[in-house]
Amino acid sequence: MKRTIILSVFTLLVFGSCQRNSTVELRLNHAEELMSEHPDSAWHILESIDRKALDSRRIRARHALLSSQALDKNYIDVNNDSLIRIAIDYYAKHGSYEDRAKAYYYHAIVQGNASNTEAAIKALVITEKYAKKTRDTLLNGLIFSYLGDQYYSQYSFDGAIAAYSSAIPFFETLNNKTYLLYVLWRKGVSLNLADNPQQAIECLSEAQTIAVDLEDLPAILDITASIGGIKIGRNDDIVSLQTYKQDIFNIYNRYADGEIPVEHYPLIGYIYWQEGRIDSARILCNRYY
Repeated sequence: MKRTIILSVFTLLVFGSCQRNSTVELRLNHAEELMSEHPDSAWHILESIDRKALDSRRIRARHALLSSQALDKNYIDVNNDSLIRIAIDYYAKHGSYEDRAKAYYYHAIVQGNASNTEAAIKALVITEKYAKKTRDTLLNGLIFSYLGDQYYSQYSFDGAIAAYSSAIPFFETLNNKTYLLYVLWRKGVSLNLADNPQQAIECLSEAQTIAVDLEDLPAILDITASIGGIKIGRNDDIVSLQTYKQDIFNIYNRYADGEIPVEHYPLIGYIYWQEGRIDSARILCNRYY
C-alpha cells in the first residue's frame, strides 16, 4: 500500500512537471513566432512566464536567449550580461549552430552597450564561426553590420569598411533595403573618414537611391548633406558649389516643401558665404546655433 502511494505521488509529480514544461514550451514558441513582427508582444509573453516554471537548463537558456532578443528588438539597451550569460553557459556546448550563433551575437550586443568593444568583437568572432554554418542570412548580415559599428566606434575605419562590405551581400540576397541602406550609408561615411572621398560619394549615392525608394526622408536629407560636405571639402570653386546647391535645393523642393532643414543650416550657410552672401550665411548660422 505504501509503495503504491509513493508511486502515485511520483507519477503525479512527473505528470505535473511535464505539463508545466509543455505549457512553457508553447509560450516560448509563441514568443519566438511573434519576435520579428511584434517584438513587444513577444516580450510581454516572456515576462509573464513564472520563473519557477523554468525548471531545466535548456528551458532557462532558451528563455534567456529569447528575452535578450526581445529586449534588443524593443530598443531596450542592456549593458549587464547576467541574462544572456544564462544562454551562453548552455549553448556553448549544447543546441544548434543557430542557437549558439544568436547567443554570442546578443552577448556582443550587451558588451557593445557597455562600451566594452574588445569583448564585443571577440563575441562576434565566435558567433561568425557558428553563423556561417547556418542558413540564417539575416543573422550573418547583422553580425558583420554590428562588427562594422564596433570598429567605427574605435575609429578603425578600414576595419569598419571591410565589415560593412561583408554585410552588404547578405542584405542584397534578402533584398532587405532597410539594412542595406544602413550598411551602405555607414560604409560611405567610413570611406570618407579613411580619406577615400570618391568611393565615399559612390557608396553614399547608392545609399541615397535606396533611401528614395524607401521614401525615408531623414535619410535622404542626411545622405544628401554628407555627399555635399564631401564635394565641398574636395573643391571650393564657386561653380561646383552652385551646382551642388542646385542639386540639394531640388531635394528640398521634392521632399521638404522647399524648406532648408535646420540641421543643414551650416552647410547652406557655408555655400552662401562662399557666394558672398554674407548676411544670408550669418542668418542661417545664427538660427542654427
